[in-house]
Amino acid sequence: MTTKIKIGGAAVLLLLTIITITAYHRTPSSHEKMLGLLKNIRDKNYVITNPFNPEVKMAHLDSLLRIPGNLYNPRLLTSAASLSLKVGKEDQAVKLYEQLVNKIDFMSMDAMMPNIGIAYMRLGERSNCMLNHNGASCIFPIKDGGIHSIKTGSTKAILRYAEASST
Repeated sequence: MTTKIKIGGAAVLLLLTIITITAYHRTPSSHEKMLGLLKNIRDKNYVITNPFNPEVKMAHLDSLLRIPGNLYNPRLLTSAASLSLKVGKEDQAVKLYEQLVNKIDFMSMDAMMPNIGIAYMRLGERSNCMLNHNGASCIFPIKDGGIHSIKTGSTKAILRYAEASST
């Protein structure tokens, strides 16, 4: 009887060992493989030289703005406003552009005015077409529910473009 118990115990131990080894050495699922591939691609392309990744440029610029003396640098603030727009932070872009308009000389604003107009247009689109979306939001001709109910972005965009075209 003791020989049978020893053989049975050894068989159970062998089975547990096989299960443990297979659990640790299993092949990843296709989902896990895809996640790994996507992570590798993201890591490889998360570089400042990638023209299609404004997030990394924004992170770099934020670090430059933290350097003492750079917080009010017009060149850096202009880049920050432009990148904010590219990463979908229209509110931040508009605030930065307005800050710049109030701080820089009139002659330097000409090149920036179209960008300010774009920032306000995108702010208007975000606040109306996305936040107040309805069936008429994206259908031409725009009428009824598709007309902007929050007019700040579109109105200021018109003003900025008018200023840009009159100079």
